[in-house]
Amino acid sequence: WAGSLSNEDETAEDKPRTERQETKPQLKKKTTPPTSKNKTVTALAKITKTEPAPKKEDEGRPPKPSGGGLFDLEPTPRSVKDLLNHWVILTATVATSEEGRSLTFEGLPDLKAQLEKGTTEAIKGNKVEVIGYLKSETLLEVESAEDIEIEGDDTPMLKDVYTLEDEARLRNMSQASVTVRATVTEFTKSQSGKTLYLVFKKEKPEFRAGVVLSQADNGLDEEYLRTFVGKEVLVTGQISGFELKSRSNRLVVVFRKKDAIKLTE
Repeated sequence: WAGSLSNEDETAEDKPRTERQETKPQLKKKTTPPTSKNKTVTALAKITKTEPAPKKEDEGRPPKPSGGGLFDLEPTPRSVKDLLNHWVILTATVATSEEGRSLTFEGLPDLKAQLEKGTTEAIKGNKVEVIGYLKSETLLEVESAEDIEIEGDDTPMLKDVYTLEDEARLRNMSQASVTVRATVTEFTKSQSGKTLYLVFKKEKPEFRAGVVLSQADNGLDEEYLRTFVGKEVLVTGQISGFELKSRSNRLVVVFRKKDAIKLTE
């Protein structure tokens, strides 16, 4: 042979009989192929190391559709289930009103309409149209009192007391008699001095209460009105159509009686 064999490759027959020795067979290390169980364990180990998927952020409710896009919500539990997470319009009769901000309806005892702005105490028991976002089977989110109207009546619903939040509604109530609760920020008067004003909102278009001196009670003058500056008042008067139609487009509640204005408790 050109080359020699290693001890491991020699067999007993290749050696002289005098040197014959027993050779122990070489044991090969048994390799166990991976079983399905092992594969499963490996797969699970990989899964546990994987970072959890990030949670999807709550995008909140979509904006209220303009010019349509509302779903008709019938006063039935089935309709409520079908229209979850949609902007809807509900025509129903108000069953209860809690502080003018939370309403329930006949036929839907579990559903509450929650107002975010304004109050609706005056509509208890009336048939109304409500626009809101159906958040769940128990909650209808209503952005403001402007989204609630008496069915078949284009005039705004009447309330016992209005606030600055009701300004848009009041602008559609020319000549109506109303009571407003607001804080007086300053006193002013017209250029002629014939009309005195208590300012509720200075930003244009302004919101004020006004007194025409020629029609006012004795004592309802500048000195008396200035005592209300910086204080919250209740004023009962008539919305001036003239002021609304003027270039200034001011919202003014005109009053004549001294007892038509008072401090809130």
